[in-house]
Amino acid sequence: MNLKNFVPKIILPLTILLIILSFSTLIFSKYFFIFDLFSHFQLQYLLLLCIIAIISIFYKNFIILIIAFSYSIFLGNLVFPATFISENIKPDIFYMNTYYYTEKHEQIVKEILKNSTDIVFLVEANKSLISELTTQLKDPIIELNEGPNSFVLFSKIKAEEVKVHNETIPKFISAKFPEFTLIGLHAMDPITPEKRQINLQYFSQINDYINSLEGEKFIIVGDFNNTIFSGTFRKHFQKYFEKNNYTWGTLKPWYIPIDHALANFPINIAITKKMESDHKGLLIDTKTKTYK
Repeated sequence: MNLKNFVPKIILPLTILLIILSFSTLIFSKYFFIFDLFSHFQLQYLLLLCIIAIISIFYKNFIILIIAFSYSIFLGNLVFPATFISENIKPDIFYMNTYYYTEKHEQIVKEILKNSTDIVFLVEANKSLISELTTQLKDPIIELNEGPNSFVLFSKIKAEEVKVHNETIPKFISAKFPEFTLIGLHAMDPITPEKRQINLQYFSQINDYINSLEGEKFIIVGDFNNTIFSGTFRKHFQKYFEKNNYTWGTLKPWYIPIDHALANFPINIAITKKMESDHKGLLIDTKTKTYK
């Protein structure tokens, strides 16, 4: 096969395929599982289209260049704003999926202590990590030991009310602080139609709880196992969304933003460096002076 002759023949069909795949998954992900599943990879579609645009310059195919470049601009507005590396902020909240099965967590503990946030919320925290943090941060105000579905919440601020919401599958937690209510969650991975339906119900129940707050300030943070591009996510949380934080699959081809911090008031978000987990953590600045 002559590669020089093959590339010009395949580049146009590939461009059209990527655009159809990207656009159709954005439109129909609210309705169909398969579209929802492939909607998460908009960054990957964007990168491939950028590569195609560069190749089209080499082959002097300016029609493909215009098509790929034009859609890349549209897609880029969806993919960004985003954070891939840490930003300098003064965080109030440290959140991370610490990966339940990791045996080492020295870097995670060091990062938590270095940031010295008022609130630390972790999902998939195993017993050894919780035990070590307890010696440093005192007893958690919420601790749920259920394997990979574990939660732990530490706080220097006294919470008016804390609760594990056992009525949902999976469970979620809430803690009412003087300035806002923190909602912590860990959704299922949406890789089957059944799990997608569970997530839809889960997010709907969390929204019901948000509505019960009747306009009070809140932050919802955790591993949504969904990107902003997913219809499942957009249906329930798009109005609170601010920034894509690329946290899972770090520096891998499937690098996607599935850990989110959302609020009904202005917050600033950055991400941690890569540590022992397969997720990066989130650093959240609530911009409130009460806790400083």
